[in-house]
Amino acid sequence: MVGFITLIVSSSLIIGCGYILNDKNAKYYLAGYWNLSKEDKEKVNLVGFLRFFKRFHLLLGVSMFSIGIISSLIIDKLATLFILMILIVLAYVYMGVYSSRYWRGLKEK
Repeated sequence: MVGFITLIVSSSLIIGCGYILNDKNAKYYLAGYWNLSKEDKEKVNLVGFLRFFKRFHLLLGVSMFSIGIISSLIIDKLATLFILMILIVLAYVYMGVYSSRYWRGLKEK
């Protein structure tokens, strides 16, 4: 199996990311949000975004763990590593595209 402990730790870190960020600390940790003006911050649907952010990371962590275990039982470690890398990259591309709906009120500068 692909480093079972590594898989547990990395999945837990991804899941933890979803639970660490909340509306109280988003102004410090959320990239792009901390430097917005007060008027622009009011245009962002922060509550909706944080709900999506939490669900996204929970689903990504669970699917990463599940796919990692299943694929390491079926195929070799290197192929499992590539599958997990592709999963993570595609998931974050999806997150970037989908999460733009929570930032729609902002104008491009």
